[in-house]
Amino acid sequence: MAEKKERKSLHSPIGTATFVHLWEPHAFKATASRAAKDPQYSVLLVFDKATAKSEDMKKLKLACVEAAEAKFGVDKTRERIKSGKIAMPWRAASDYDEYGAPFDEDGAVMISFKSNTAPGIVSRRATPITDKREIYPGCKMKVSFGVWPYDTDGSKGVTLLLNNVQKTGDGPKLAGRADAEEEFESIDDDDDGSDDDDDDVI
Repeated sequence: MAEKKERKSLHSPIGTATFVHLWEPHAFKATASRAAKDPQYSVLLVFDKATAKSEDMKKLKLACVEAAEAKFGVDKTRERIKSGKIAMPWRAASDYDEYGAPFDEDGAVMISFKSNTAPGIVSRRATPITDKREIYPGCKMKVSFGVWPYDTDGSKGVTLLLNNVQKTGDGPKLAGRADAEEEFESIDDDDDGSDDDDDDVI
C-alpha cells in the first residue's frame, strides 16, 4: 500500500497579530476592489522591517515563488510576479498606515493567512490555548501554513493556507475594547456608591 503523502507545512517568522479571526470564521464584506467571500478563519501578521529582511522571510517568499513556478511554469513567472500579473501574499504594511501602529513602521510587511477550518492555537510551551482573551490584536505569534497557487477567473497568484498558530508573546493591545480590570478601581465594601445628600438628576 502506498504511503500517504503529507502536505508540507512551513512556519512564518514571528509577527504582530492584527485583524484576528481565529476563534470564529469571519466574512469580509465586498468592496470596490474585493468580492465578498465565504466566512474564513484568518489573521493578518505584520512583520517589522528587520523581520521583513530576515532569512525566515526569504524562505517564505521563495516557497511562494517556487509554488508559482510549479503552477504556471518557470519561464517568465518571476517577471510576471515583479510586474504584479501573478499576485503574491505579502504587501507593504503602509497600505494600512491609516490604522497607525504597527502598520506605519517604515519597511514593515503584512501577510494574511486564511483557512476554512479552525486552526489549533498553542502557547510558547506548545500547550493548547482555550481562553479567547489570550489571543488579541497586538499579541505576538507565528503560524504554520501551506502554500497554494491559484488561477481563478483570470486572477493568478499564491495564497497562504493557515494550519496552526503559536502565541509567542504579549504586546500592546491595538484597537478594541479595554479590559474591565483596566477601566475600574476596587471599591471598598462599605461604599455602596450612593449619595443621599444630592438627589438632583443630571
